Amino acid sequence: MRTLRMLGKGRMRIRRALIGIVPLLIVLTVAAGAQAQDPSDIVQWSARLRSGQHVRPGEKVVAVLAAQIKDGWHIYSITQPPKGPKATVISVPPKQIVRMDGQVKGPKPETLLDPNLLIPIEIYEHSASLDVPLLVNSSAKAGRAKVVIDVLFEVCNERFCLPPTTVHVPLTVTTVAVAGQAKKQ
Repeated sequence: MRTLRMLGKGRMRIRRALIGIVPLLIVLTVAAGAQAQDPSDIVQWSARLRSGQHVRPGEKVVAVLAAQIKDGWHIYSITQPPKGPKATVISVPPKQIVRMDGQVKGPKPETLLDPNLLIPIEIYEHSASLDVPLLVNSSAKAGRAKVVIDVLFEVCNERFCLPPTTVHVPLTVTTVAVAGQAKKQ
């Protein structure tokens, strides 16, 4: 009889432990799913020159940076005010044949009141096209060059945000020779 009572108490302890562990496992599974998502799988970035791929040394050009955003997700605008979510930031790393030459321009974002932060937020959903002004280095040699435009962005859905991340968006630029200039070796 005593053995049966001990078995009954043991089962109750296991049952209580499982009741406490199951919600924890559910929370951990949801959190792991959120962490397993890669922002670059949610937002696809591409770049092209507005005027075509051919440029001249010293020329001002515009790169069109396009974001394709999966349904149910959004990124924050390039004009997102401080004291809130992370604004999208565009930069051109040094030591390339181009450099930034002015402010990035983008479409008017959708402005909403964030229900958690209780502040206005500016977002892009589905897609966004940003104009990045560039200046081609005056000493750029004729030929093809790979350029990188860096995009720092934060992607969110209704439930959570993924940590801000930087992607390196490739852009091919072909510099044409000007009179008296040798072709790039």
